[in-house]
Formats: sequence, structure tokens, C-alpha cells
Amino acid sequence: MKLTRTRLWILLVIVALLAGFLIWANQYTSKRDALEHALNDKMNNAVNTVQHSAVERVKVEDPSNPHFIVNMNHEDIQSFVTRELLEQLNNDSSVPPIKLTHYQITQLKDIDVYADVKYTTVFGITKTVSAHLTVPVVRFKDEAGDEVLK
Repeated sequence: MKLTRTRLWILLVIVALLAGFLIWANQYTSKRDALEHALNDKMNNAVNTVQHSAVERVKVEDPSNPHFIVNMNHEDIQSFVTRELLEQLNNDSSVPPIKLTHYQITQLKDIDVYADVKYTTVFGITKTVSAHLTVPVVRFKDEAGDEVLK
């Protein structure tokens, strides 16, 4: 079968479109993965920063090892974590403009942090990235938080 000029051009256009789609898909997934990694990293940093800098700690009456922890279920502490997270995300130049749509912190044995962010891709298409992170509770020896228990 002989390829005519028209068929050759059609074949080249199809190959070029396929290559363009693959490049776009690769860029989209790498941008999404980078945003997800940055979000997890910043959430971890924000929770740990607040645990070490919070003024108010509650005593845990463990018979073998009494200690103090930050109550992450308290609204003021959660607001502080949210502000810290947004500040860190805004200061990171690798993070595209995002909108934090959902944010939740729960603390039982560990601290569970959930976050959903929206960002804009090509042609104004909005995408959502969800992140979940479990951060261990930092146990302090005294209420001042000067010494961390191992």
C-alpha cells in the first residue's frame, strides 16, 4: 500500500496530537503529584510547629508515664494550624495558586489531618487534590513544653 501525501499528513497530525496529549497528561500528573507532596509536607510542618509553640497543653494521666500534649480538637488550636498551613503554602513558590476548600483535624491517639485544595489547570479547568496525613502526638514532660518525652 502506497502512502499518498494526504495520508502521510493525516498520519503526522495524528501522531503530533497523540504526542501533545501525552506531554499534557505527564505535565498534569507531575503538577498534581508535586502539589500533593507539598500539601502533605506543609500540613506536617504546620501541625508540628503548633505542637511545639502552643501555650496551652493538657495533662494526660497515664499511670506509667504522665505527660502533657496539645489538644488539637480545640478550635483555637485548629485555627492556628490552619493559619500556619496557609502561610507556608503561600510562601512556597512551587505551589500554584490554590483554594483550601476543606480542612479537618481530629485527635485521638494520633493527629489526623484532612485537606482538600482546588487549583486551576489548562483552559481554566479546576481540579481538586485531597490529602490525609497522620502525625504523631508530641508528648511533653511538663506544661511549659520545654522537654519532649521520647
